[in-house]
Amino acid sequence: MLCLILLIPVLPSAYADDAELRIQLANEILSKTDIKPWTTNDGKDNANAKQNLIDTAAGKKALRSSYGNAPGGSVYLSVNLLRAILDLISPGLNSYFIY
Repeated sequence: MLCLILLIPVLPSAYADDAELRIQLANEILSKTDIKPWTTNDGKDNANAKQNLIDTAAGKKALRSSYGNAPGGSVYLSVNLLRAILDLISPGLNSYFIY
């Protein structure tokens, strides 16, 4: 089992130009049955890996945590991050968890 911790980079709105590719990659990740995005964030907000992929696949920004010292808000996930998730899939491992 491989666990990936998904850290959301802060990206300027200029990255909105990558929208079509970002939507395609997020949908590809969501379609993989061996990738299991985390669906909770301690119940404090909706900024979890699965919801961020769902939002990205719908062309929306991903939420950032907004509790404690976290700044909140939303950002576009980078195309490089989404590609990296897909590139890390290796034959022989059964499941990949994204936190």
